[in-house]
Amino acid sequence: MLIRYELSKIFCRRVLWIAFAAFLLINAFQLTQATPYHGKSDPNYNYYAGRRLMYSKVEGPFTNEKIDFVLDGWDTTYPSIMSPQEGQQIPNDKYYTKTPYDDFAVYDELKEEMQRQYEYNDSIKALKGYAQENLAYMCGLTDTYEGRRNQLILDTYGERTIHSFYDQTGLGAYLKYDFSSLLVLLLLLLGISPIISSEKEAGMAPLLASSRFGRHKTIAAKIGAMALFTAFFAACFFLMDFLYYMVVAEFHGAGSALYTLIDFKYTPLTCTIWQYILLQWLAKWLGMIAVGLFFVLLSSIFRETYPVFVLGTGLIALFMAVGERFRLFNPISMLTFSEQAQELSTFNFFGYPVLTIVSLPISILLLVLVLVLLIFLMNHKQWHVSVTGLWNRKRGKAHE
Repeated sequence: MLIRYELSKIFCRRVLWIAFAAFLLINAFQLTQATPYHGKSDPNYNYYAGRRLMYSKVEGPFTNEKIDFVLDGWDTTYPSIMSPQEGQQIPNDKYYTKTPYDDFAVYDELKEEMQRQYEYNDSIKALKGYAQENLAYMCGLTDTYEGRRNQLILDTYGERTIHSFYDQTGLGAYLKYDFSSLLVLLLLLLGISPIISSEKEAGMAPLLASSRFGRHKTIAAKIGAMALFTAFFAACFFLMDFLYYMVVAEFHGAGSALYTLIDFKYTPLTCTIWQYILLQWLAKWLGMIAVGLFFVLLSSIFRETYPVFVLGTGLIALFMAVGERFRLFNPISMLTFSEQAQELSTFNFFGYPVLTIVSLPISILLLVLVLVLLIFLMNHKQWHVSVTGLWNRKRGKAHE
């Protein structure tokens, strides 16, 4: 009941819904600019349908027939693009995309990607070979950091192999799209900045503290409302991004292992792409919760809302500027979770290699706990700063 009341206070702000509508339009425009496929959009050329048809002929388990289809097509169209003639741009039904140039571009793309996936098994064997050589050089010692790290490489990559090929261009582009997360943070800033400071401005804080719910239950309700507020807007943008890429780019091979994606070929995660999408959503939500708690803390410190908004904007900029340097305690690193999951990154913890991708959510959870405790402490002690009061006091001394 109390959380519902706090949510209603947040959602009743008209400026929030105006910003939400504007951000949806901005995100829609950005999504159209991030479309992973390029080619002639004129329906006479049939580029997208032709590309999809060419990919459908080779998707699935690797076979000699599929490899021959790509190599023969590449050899056939190559002379046409090397000796341009008048009328080459006229649509021709003998080509999948209606022109030899676009057909060759797709064949070349297929050739490169199929070769990469086909040779993935050899690259993993080479990587494990280096780890085994390092262990042999250290005489098999596994009680040191480097020894344990090389053993971790062997255990993580195990018997990884790729036996099938799919058009995963859309999946790769979707997992790298992070623009909407910034828009959610800005909505958080608009919605959460006044969550406590506005009550101090209106003189309602003492009355709410003396209510039957008490100060602590009220603060807990505000934190809960912030989490639900974040979940709602994050879900709106997550679903918008997901549905756009699923319809426009299509998700082929999403049931495959995550390491089949080119950007994740060395990932330490062993989940499927579908599972990783859910994991990424949860990671981003956790990062947004941490940023939202920073806004609640600022709202607890100041009696006015405008310094909360200004400092909150600066805080977002600071988190984005420091980036990887303090990623274990930087909530933004959870919003760029894909960058953290792409490679096997470890740090030395008393001689043991700890995966960054595992320690990152743990450290952010600890940060969330610390922020919650600080929020309760600030409101329990009723410590706050009035920027207006400080300014008036300074002006009064100047007049004296």
